[in-house]
Amino acid sequence: MIQVKHDYVSISFIMIALVIFFYSSTWSGDMQIKSMIGAVLLIGGLALSFFMKFTSIGQFNNKIALYSVLAFAAIMATNFIVSLAPTMEVISAPISWALFSVLIAVSEEQFFRGLVTPYLCNSMGVTVGCIAAGAIFGIFHFAVYGTSVNALMVVTISGIILSYIAVYTQSITPGIIAHSANNFISSMNVHLSILAPNTPLNYCLIIAVTASICMVMMYQKRRSLLKCI
Repeated sequence: MIQVKHDYVSISFIMIALVIFFYSSTWSGDMQIKSMIGAVLLIGGLALSFFMKFTSIGQFNNKIALYSVLAFAAIMATNFIVSLAPTMEVISAPISWALFSVLIAVSEEQFFRGLVTPYLCNSMGVTVGCIAAGAIFGIFHFAVYGTSVNALMVVTISGIILSYIAVYTQSITPGIIAHSANNFISSMNVHLSILAPNTPLNYCLIIAVTASICMVMMYQKRRSLLKCI
């Protein structure tokens, strides 16, 4: 059975997400609704994944750390390729940034990578399951991006990538780290346009993508050599 495990890093993110939920739920209006949706996805996803034995507790290791970087780099690369600067409401208060960067990211990862992905992969096979999980992830974001083709393409492709990495590493941590980092940069971009063309960070992220791919290739080569010894 395919499992997507937790470790001390993902558990730490979940604890932070729950603290953000309890605090943001005291606010009124739209923020309270968003925090409730995030909490339902997070708690419901956790309960169902453990009940259906799709998850357990594992160890954080170098492979997970490496693929966390690769997952983030892949999402950034997808954004650049599709030429997308996500359109979203202005995020001003620090608690709004925390809600979007941590609670929403962690809850979506738990539900879609921790529950939906292993369920579909166990039922349909890894390739079809990851594609189906990414498609469902994209459909879920109709509520955020409407009919924006670019945005939905990025979300769907990112969902497929994160699903495959979750299955390959048997860990939800790469998705949580990459998703949280992506959401944080997206919220910062609303104010600072840090991902605008020809900015230093733009080029730094492109270099990071290339470096991450090289790191993974070197890691895989090293593993192959060690097996031969």
